Amino acid sequence: MTCRVLAELGASGLHHPAEPVRKVAERVLVQVYRVNPRLVRKQLPPDDDITRRNLLYRHLMTEFDKIDLERKQEVCDRGKLVRSGSISSSQPSSRAPEALHISFYSCSRGTYVMTTPLVLVRRQCIFCLRTSDSFTEEGLNIHYWKYCPMLTRCIHCQEVVEVSGLASHLVADCDLRHVYSRCHNCGDAVETDLSERHLALCPGKYSGAYAML
Repeated sequence: MTCRVLAELGASGLHHPAEPVRKVAERVLVQVYRVNPRLVRKQLPPDDDITRRNLLYRHLMTEFDKIDLERKQEVCDRGKLVRSGSISSSQPSSRAPEALHISFYSCSRGTYVMTTPLVLVRRQCIFCLRTSDSFTEEGLNIHYWKYCPMLTRCIHCQEVVEVSGLASHLVADCDLRHVYSRCHNCGDAVETDLSERHLALCPGKYSGAYAML
């Protein structure tokens, strides 16, 4: 289950005639927004006065505003601590950096069931499905950033992406995407300068990764 699927499911659930379904859809969108706000915004009408006349959208946008404000405040507070010398850059941190932009990509387009959004109600990672009492909002952010086996960080831009979508990220969204091209044989992301060497050794099986030979 990817952020894109969850966002699409949540957006469609906002118009369901049953109020409990709409409430779950709203919670889904709020949770996904904490991970990938840009993706959620794309699924909704523009945030303007006309949209906010709708009570449901007004409440949803207000929740988004709160999340954005929390992030700005956390970044500001952390900056003050660094300037005051309270935090050393050499000391390990148990928290993911607030300024880290997390986005997720996936090559999979599998089917899903309607009960999946309830995963967000429990303390469960939506990617590896691990459950833990430590998975508060902050705990999940740390899990996404450091521990989830289904996610990885791009070595170039440091964005967190799904392992299965790393190749797509490198050729389409990474800051160094001009360096990479897609292998037509296996589908992996390959450094363009090394494409001929890659083709000579290419197994012909897509892994969703990248090659630096």
